[in-house]
Amino acid sequence: MSFPVSDAAFEGFRIARERPKSVLFWALVYFLFSTLAIVLIIQVLGPDAALLFVQPPQSQMTQAETLRLFGVAGKLYAILGPIVLVFGSAMSCAVYRAVLRPEEEGLPLRFGGDEIRLVGLWILLALIVFGAIFVVAFVLTFFAALIGAAAGAAAAGVVSGIVFVGMICAMIWLSVRLSLAAPMTFAERRIRIRDAWALTKGHFWHLAGCYLLAAIFSLIVVLLGLVIAFALSAVTGGGLGAIGELIKPDMTSFSTYFSPVRWVYMAVAALLTAMQYVILMAPPAVAYQVLSAERAS
Repeated sequence: MSFPVSDAAFEGFRIARERPKSVLFWALVYFLFSTLAIVLIIQVLGPDAALLFVQPPQSQMTQAETLRLFGVAGKLYAILGPIVLVFGSAMSCAVYRAVLRPEEEGLPLRFGGDEIRLVGLWILLALIVFGAIFVVAFVLTFFAALIGAAAGAAAAGVVSGIVFVGMICAMIWLSVRLSLAAPMTFAERRIRIRDAWALTKGHFWHLAGCYLLAAIFSLIVVLLGLVIAFALSAVTGGGLGAIGELIKPDMTSFSTYFSPVRWVYMAVAALLTAMQYVILMAPPAVAYQVLSAERAS
């Protein structure tokens, strides 16, 4: 059975065409989640939000300023982490459900056993991927240091570049080889990592090509959407100066952030994000469906 690269990459558009109300509902939920996240960030960080969102980064910072910046960033991740995990798992399972269990009815977005298993899987995968990357980086850096000590600074610079490229390639390879763990975990209602790894064996290039094509489609949709969002924001805000407000928002207070321009932008961004999830999450589900059927035959 040949792997349907183009069909899998286009699957997200099929879902959006057949379930437009679901996509709009997902966009509405994302809009509410993102609004909640912003409210929590402003409420918790307060004036410290300027360190991350308003003030330009400084090349030289004192130790106290660096520690304060890390503290603010830690609070930010503590706020966003649970929100991203909850919405991301619910949204991913909604897309998987549309592909793998189209007969299921009910709310287009939910949070139950499937979503909880996906959160657990993501945490495990993050530990595996970053642990593997750390080991690869350590080994490559060690050899780079040896080569630099023996051959000089120029050779060390070349090797450092190779190390960086090697880390990127290793992360891409691991991500593709583990990409079916999420749809497999959803479909089989058990966390699957080793089985997903085995299922992708011999299909790396097909999967990578499929995901790259889907990523290009997603980028095109986002770029077109941003053009529309900026145009609407300029009209709502009274000119091109509104675009600068979107690019560099003032998150120090509710009044400075939640302007009419921002609301328009957030609404368009919510729809774009929902489309991104559909476009990017559907291909792995189709890939699992095809490859698991191939394995069973």
